[in-house]
Amino acid sequence: MADASAALEREGLARGAIGLFYVLTTYAGDVFYGPGKFATFGQLNGGSPWIGMARDVWGIGIGLPLGLPFRAGDHRDLVPDRPRGPDLPVRPAPRAAAQDAAGVFRRHGTDGGRLDGRPGGSVMAQEGFIEVPGGRVWYRSLGEGGTPLLCLHGGPGFTHYYLEPLEALADRRQVIFYDQLGCGRSDRPDDVSLWTVDRFVEELAQVRTALGLSRLHLFGSSWGGMLAMQYTLDRRPELESLILCGSPASMIRWVKDCDELLAAQPAEVRRTIREHEEAGFTACPEYQAAILGFYREHVCRLTPWPAGLERSFAEAGYQVYTTMNGPSEFTVTGTLKTWDIMDRLPEIQVPTLLVGGRYDECRPGHLEEMHRRIAGSRLVIIEDASHLCFAEQPEEFTGLMNSFLDSRDAG
Repeated sequence: MADASAALEREGLARGAIGLFYVLTTYAGDVFYGPGKFATFGQLNGGSPWIGMARDVWGIGIGLPLGLPFRAGDHRDLVPDRPRGPDLPVRPAPRAAAQDAAGVFRRHGTDGGRLDGRPGGSVMAQEGFIEVPGGRVWYRSLGEGGTPLLCLHGGPGFTHYYLEPLEALADRRQVIFYDQLGCGRSDRPDDVSLWTVDRFVEELAQVRTALGLSRLHLFGSSWGGMLAMQYTLDRRPELESLILCGSPASMIRWVKDCDELLAAQPAEVRRTIREHEEAGFTACPEYQAAILGFYREHVCRLTPWPAGLERSFAEAGYQVYTTMNGPSEFTVTGTLKTWDIMDRLPEIQVPTLLVGGRYDECRPGHLEEMHRRIAGSRLVIIEDASHLCFAEQPEEFTGLMNSFLDSRDAG
């Protein structure tokens, strides 16, 4: 009874704290950006670092504002989604071994392994778990045929959900997503020693082996592209192509570029950010409100934000993110702060496509320098887009990807 009472007390405190967070962030957003302009972030209901940290600290399913339920396993209906193609259902993966590959726990789609949900027919879907150093990672595979495309999400620790627009590529080939260890549906070991670039490189190598991906196109968004480049340089793997979307080659330059972008924010916003970072109060609602303007200009310019992006905030692994990156996109205090492979880029011999948005926090000038150093690479800057250019301009991005991948498959 004592344990139950304590749990109820913790949950009550959590509910009250998050209700207060909702009120304060909405108020702070109105102060910084004008009445009503902050509503989407206030309605995120789990999509802030503070709420993710609160969940990790209390270890409970937290009741969220507006009466929306918190479910650790699925946020697909957390908020209304933007209009898009029919969704493919995700089902809980099994916890017992199946099929043939060691360390792979699989589940196929029902009805003969096919799931309806795309114009012109149905798309093969499969999901499960793979054993990697430190725990298990969850994966999802869509489509069949062609050369597989393995997609690496950003963060570190930001989950695959925000990459959902790439599902449109599954009508021509197999497309595979996985949540890196420490976030989303994968295991979340409480061990900061696991959050290293080398371990994530080994994780990627083991995912590839477990899924039998002898031929492979490798896509990386933001940190995912950093991981893809490190994997390519360190392991010299056989790859059909490498696609880097808003991915820097130097965190030192990234921080410099972000400082310049941040300088364009209102003076009061910059002061609030600076004071909170100096005091170490980056989980404060006022700080979270202050950074939103930067995110809306340079991370995702859509209004409202896609549900997949909000789910990624809700299920992110903030221990991974703060350990390796820091409190925000533009304040890098973690282990990646000195990561820089710019001088090694000429070693990449894989056909490479670099993509970014005109307003991307990974600025076009950064990508242009990378393009000059990777022999034979192609660079495309998408107008009216930022870090999530594939969500902001999906038709243009999908056409670009299909054209590039088809050309590589054709030899």
